[in-house]
Parts: sequence; C-alpha cells; structure tokens
Amino acid sequence: MSDEIRVPMNGMLGFAGILQKCELAPEPARYADIIAHSGRAMMAILDDMLDLAKIEAGEVAIEHRSCDVARLVEECAGNHRMAIEEGGRTLEVVLDRNTPRVTATDPIRLRRILGHLLSHAAQAGREGGVTVALAHEENALVIEVGGGDLSNARQFPIAISKELARKIGGSLTTRTSRQDSSRAVLRLPHRNTVPVGPVERRGHLVEEHLRFPGTGRLLLVENYDATRRLIQDMLGTFDLMVETATDGDAAVDRVLDAEHGDRPYDLVLMALRLPGCDGFEAARALRLAGLTGEHLPIIALTADVLADDTAAMRAAGMQGHLTRPINFDDLRAVLRRWLPYRIVGEDGPRASRTASVETRWRERREQAFAAAREALGAERLAPERAREITALMHKVAGSAALFGESELGRNAAVLEHALLADAGTEARRRAAKALLSAT
Repeated sequence: MSDEIRVPMNGMLGFAGILQKCELAPEPARYADIIAHSGRAMMAILDDMLDLAKIEAGEVAIEHRSCDVARLVEECAGNHRMAIEEGGRTLEVVLDRNTPRVTATDPIRLRRILGHLLSHAAQAGREGGVTVALAHEENALVIEVGGGDLSNARQFPIAISKELARKIGGSLTTRTSRQDSSRAVLRLPHRNTVPVGPVERRGHLVEEHLRFPGTGRLLLVENYDATRRLIQDMLGTFDLMVETATDGDAAVDRVLDAEHGDRPYDLVLMALRLPGCDGFEAARALRLAGLTGEHLPIIALTADVLADDTAAMRAAGMQGHLTRPINFDDLRAVLRRWLPYRIVGEDGPRASRTASVETRWRERREQAFAAAREALGAERLAPERAREITALMHKVAGSAALFGESELGRNAAVLEHALLADAGTEARRRAAKALLSAT
C-alpha cells in the first residue's frame, strides 16, 4: 500500500518542484508554489496514516545503530529553516558542547519525530523564535523544541511521535504555558557506541571539500513512467549520461553489455518493485557476475524502509536507498557520495575541468552578492531584472552546497522564493540582507 500511495505522489511533488525551479511569471509561479505546498501537506498526512497503520499492526521495526545526534538535529533544523523564517520568525539551534554527539538509536525514527515537531513550529504562525536545543541529562540525551503552540496542533502526528519515541526507548512530553508557547521535550537513553566513522564510499573518492563532480554514466531502472521521467529531469541538472531500463532483466543485460564495452556504468538507481525480475534479483545477479559494490554501486528506489528491508537490500548487494517521494536534495546527496569524482590535491596541480568549475563558481558567487546588494538597495526592481536575479539565485541555491557553502545556498533559495512569490519590498530586502551576511 505504501508504494501505491507514494509513487503517484512522487510524480506530483517532483514535477511541482521542477516547475518551481523554472523561470515562470509571478502568477504561474504562485500556482506552482501552492501545488507543491498542498502536495507536501497531503504527503505529511499520508505518512502519518501509514505510520499509524504500522504502529497498530506492530510492524514498526526499530534498528538501533550509531548515530551522530548533533548532526541529525542540525540537518532537521536546516530542512525547516526556510519555512520558519518565511513566516517572519527565527530559528536557533543550541548544542551543548558537553553533550555526547554519538549514541545508539534509530536515526530514521528520530528524524521523523523531529520533523513532526519542527513542521508544526513552522506552521504555528506565532511571533518570536523557534529554538531546538540538545543537552545531556544523566544517562539521557534531551532534545527540546520550543516556540510552537502544540495546544492547536493536530494530535495525530503528536500521538505518532510519542509512540515512536517510546519504541526507540525514549519519551516525548509536551507542555504549553499561559502565553501559548509550547515546549516538546524528547528524552533518549544514551547508549555508548563506537563513533560514527567515515561513511562507506568508493575508494577513489576524497573528502567532501575537495570533491568536484565529473562526468558519469548512470543507469536508471524504473517501470513507472512518471517517476522515471521525473528522475531523468532531476538528473538533467548534472553533467551525466543517463540511460534507462524498465525491468530487472533489461537492467542486467545493459550493465553486462556496458562492462564489455568501452564505457561501463558508474552508478545504478534501481526500483525494487519491477515486473518480472525485481530489483533484489537484478542486484544479486550483478553481484554474482562479479561486479562488486566498490566497482558499481546500486542504490534502491523504494517507498518505505524498515529494518528488514534494509537488511534485504544489503544482502542483495545494494549500497543504499532513496525513499519516495524523491526530492532533489536527497538525489544530489546520493550522487555526491557514490559517483566518481576528480581527485583534487591540495598542493598538486588541479585538473583543468576542476579549475574551470571553481572559476565559474567564484564568478557566480560574486554575481549573486552583487545582485543581492541591488535587491537590498532598490525600492523597486524592473520585472525583467527581477527574473534575471531569480534565475541567478536558483543556480546558486542548487550548487552552493557542492562547494561547502550550504548557508549561502539556503539564503539564495529564500531570496529566489521571495522574488518568485512577489512577496514585497521588505521580504525581498530581508532575504537579500541574509544572503549578504553569508560573505
């Protein structure tokens, strides 16, 4: 059922996201924003329904593993920062330096709980700030989210979050003051574990700040037309050669033919549910043919992931997964992790392609700051100039993280959205000022 629901939602949300990145006139851009916002709201409700069904059926499998909680908290907060700040509020993340960063817990369920709490904070519509704090209390890690009004929250996701907290061995409590300011306190038992080491990655990759994408050949295996087209359009942002297959047998044939040719594949994105030979069988066949995960990573495309599913993927020889609805940021993260990259030595000569990429980025970065200064100082922007700045901010938002400037990318996206939505002079100036603060 999860797959049947998520596949059409993936198509709707994905293409709405692509529309938002197009250079549209203000009115169609506003329609695209409404479609995307409504779709995400519907997806949140569907996710809650699926979670509740699993809880009631006793099918919520918990997988405790080493987790950098501090990093997870920062990532969750970052994902909701734009929505919170667009409402004129502030978001502050407070990490106690004396708190252990790493513990053994279920990161998927923890991320779900924090997502519920931060989503409500973004929609609360109150003045003031939202605070996310991580601290240590006896043998527990304590995550506190304050600034929303949980008395008016849909009790459905809060009840699910409390149950998920209980299943991972913790507890979630909420409290609302007389000023209608709520606090949600999540307590997790601290279990000593080995520090989170470097993620598994291909041997020829180097540290993230020295990695630059090169060209690559990718095979996308997906039988749903809308999903296949969506991912192809997303991949079109990158300098990749993308080919497709619609079933497992065809995927195996294509990969083996490529191995015997001049240009083997660098990465396979493989749907699990395929007609005939499914994704699991296809992955096993490729591993039995002698293609190791080091040589050819395989990433699963799936609607939901439980502990048993993760184990089955690993047993079949897959290196990771993307969960529907697939978004651009998750896809980009997979490409950055698994595609081959040109190695850039700190002291040695750089490849010409790498130098060219860095030069273009520096130029685009300076153009963005100049445009932000213009957006900050101008009382009114001509429509054509507003479209030009919007297109520039879109490019910066999509590429800044590749050069270690995630904050700049987030601020560029906020300014892009303010211009697309024609949010007014003050909103535009506030967004431009935030971008300039990232210099």
